[in-house]
Amino acid sequence: MRFIDEHHVVSGDFVLCVGGVVSNMNLDEVIRLHGARLEADPNSVCTLVFKEMGRALPARPRDADLFVGYEALEQQLLLYQCSTRGTAAAREPVTMGAEHVTHKRPMTIRSDLVFSQIAVCSTDAPGLFTSNYDYQTFQDFVEGALESLLGHRLFVHVLTEEYASGVPSWALYHAVTRDVLCRWAYPLAPDTLITSPGE
Repeated sequence: MRFIDEHHVVSGDFVLCVGGVVSNMNLDEVIRLHGARLEADPNSVCTLVFKEMGRALPARPRDADLFVGYEALEQQLLLYQCSTRGTAAAREPVTMGAEHVTHKRPMTIRSDLVFSQIAVCSTDAPGLFTSNYDYQTFQDFVEGALESLLGHRLFVHVLTEEYASGVPSWALYHAVTRDVLCRWAYPLAPDTLITSPGE
């Protein structure tokens, strides 16, 4: 992100994802929603794509728990708390500050979402990485933006039918490969990816 900002690589909204993402989602809808939010409020920095994924599904990370809280109507992200299992932080309860409950608008809190490693960002996002030298990961960016006093707003886009998953570990590589083989990511499937010579 700092490279993007330093070299002015992008001049408009852009889709940010890690190299190991498997998805069959149509990005048109989330890009349109992000553009509408940005037009209404220039502080709309980013729309994060989450996949609805129950605890029993193999592609759900086994080493961490994620709690996401967002405004029910506008889908603005208000709470993002990720804790690694087996650590002291994992035993602590989910905490919410007064700012989460004083806005008097319905709020949804979920633990069945997984961040897909896909986000639609405005041109302000790389600059936030540059000006906050302690941001090392995208999680640092999300948590920092939520704590920012500058009014930056992040939003949530939840996938229920479509498939999207990052592959940051060998365990998830194995799980996502099984999902593809079982056609959960259709049309990404072995028989649809094979092309005959000349195609």
